[in-house]
Formats: sequence, C-alpha cells, structure tokens
Amino acid sequence: MQINKVNELLLFYKNQVPDDRLLFLKKCFLELNEDTANEILATRLKSPRITLLYAITLGFFGADRFYIGDIIGGIQKLLFGWLTLGIWPLVDIFLTQNLCKEANFEILKEKLRQLEE
Repeated sequence: MQINKVNELLLFYKNQVPDDRLLFLKKCFLELNEDTANEILATRLKSPRITLLYAITLGFFGADRFYIGDIIGGIQKLLFGWLTLGIWPLVDIFLTQNLCKEANFEILKEKLRQLEE
C-alpha cells in the first residue's frame, strides 16, 4: 500500500489504538494491497470516549467493561465492585480508555491476520 494511504489510516486510528502499537500497524499496512484498506476501515471498533462515559456514569455496574468486551471483568466489577467501597470503579475511570484502545488493537490485529490468509 502507498505510504500516503498508510499515513491516512494511521491518522484515522491514532485515537483508537495505543500509541506504542502504531508502528506495528504501519508495518502491517505497508504490506497490504490497496483493496484491503476499505476492509480495514469497515472494521467496527469501540470508542474510548464512550468507554470513558460509561466508566463515569455506569462504571459501578461494570458497563464500561461490558462495552469493551471484557465480560468476565464486567461481571466481577458488578458483583464485587462494592467490596472496594467504590475504589475499583473510580480507578477504572482512568484505566478503561487504555483497555478499550488495547481491545481495538487486538480487533485490528485479528482482522489483518484474516486478510493475510
């Protein structure tokens, strides 16, 4: 794929994946052909901002964890979050955005692996 198209993709995903993973994505995107760019862009990712909103408003019920696909973590937070006297939901306000970005990276990595086959 052309470098300008790769840079556009990286700019699009800059706020949705961890910054330290962008170099890996750049390497993978350079190896793909032009047709796969649309398939990559069609991949549905979770929004870190929505995750933050869930963590702030419904975090005590584990909604932020459920949203990013961490079902086990969501159930644990729902059942045992009250045992921490609200500390776990408070800490998760700061953690869930990074967890969401990491989950998005895993989704993209899996999609890239499927496209290589």
